[in-house]
Amino acid sequence: MGAGLRQNLGRDWGPQAWRQMTGTSPNNVFTDVATHSENVCTKDRKWKATSEVKDKRRRSKYANVDDTSAARKSYNRCDGGTSPEEVVDDLSHEDLDELKSSYFKANVCVSLKKKLMKWNDAREVKQMTKTG
Repeated sequence: MGAGLRQNLGRDWGPQAWRQMTGTSPNNVFTDVATHSENVCTKDRKWKATSEVKDKRRRSKYANVDDTSAARKSYNRCDGGTSPEEVVDDLSHEDLDELKSSYFKANVCVSLKKKLMKWNDAREVKQMTKTG
């Protein structure tokens, strides 16, 4: 909820939301925190806009690459795995079934066993309290 209010009302969203919801003005502590947060954001934005910081950011982005044009190409390219031109063979039906069953045994069965153990423990405690 806070992110949407900040987007709609700006950095002064806290006191404005307080006024709208309660019908009273916020206390000094709340207002001071909102003002301090606004000042910090303003200083940070101004600092990041300086040429020194921009140059430092640019240099660190291309620091490990000798050719900057190659770095730009690799930076702009979405390197999320194989390229679209490469053809990857599909898994066979048997291999897929084997992967599914190994995943199920390793992940799903373990969590089901834990839930069952918790449920049984809770049931035993409930029975003990009923008889006592």
